[in-house]
Amino acid sequence: MLAEANAERDPAKLRAELIQVAAVAAAWCEAIDRRAGTEPALAADSR
Repeated sequence: MLAEANAERDPAKLRAELIQVAAVAAAWCEAIDRRAGTEPALAADSR
């Protein structure tokens, strides 16, 4: 998925690929949080 986004030259298709990558990453993070029994950490919380 990331390799596809990197290879994409059409800005609209690149945008769509990057949104898909971000969605997968967010879902993966949520799964990690569920397995750990924790709430998701927000970027502001880590300051």
